[in-house]
Amino acid sequence: MIVVVGGSSRKAGKTTTICEIIAATREAQWTAVKVTPHAHEAGEFGDTERYTKAGAVRSLLTQELTGHADQGNTIVESNAVMDALDPDVFVFVDGGGDWKPSAKRHAAKAHYIVRGHATSEVIAHIRQELAREQA
Repeated sequence: MIVVVGGSSRKAGKTTTICEIIAATREAQWTAVKVTPHAHEAGEFGDTERYTKAGAVRSLLTQELTGHADQGNTIVESNAVMDALDPDVFVFVDGGGDWKPSAKRHAAKAHYIVRGHATSEVIAHIRQELAREQA
């Protein structure tokens, strides 16, 4: 299963949303991937640590998703991957303010639009998809 969490801007709540999904569905044994063009920024490493603390079995920081989306249940933080990926679930986090271009391009594809947190509806949908895949 592949879940993508994108968002309107930096600090919109994407990482928090991912961590809530991971914590609520630990049985999925998530590989969590942050895709960013700014991989050199030391502050970005904090996000992957947060994924691991939430329960991800593996956390990666990369500049492209290639080769990482075929590793079991994968949850990805990125808007840009939506140019080439059709995930099982796409959650878009609207943090208000000015939207970056990739957000404007992909928000309409979202299965869910949330405000900085994973809703019970999002968690229920992901659990349902996980159960369907295991059946």
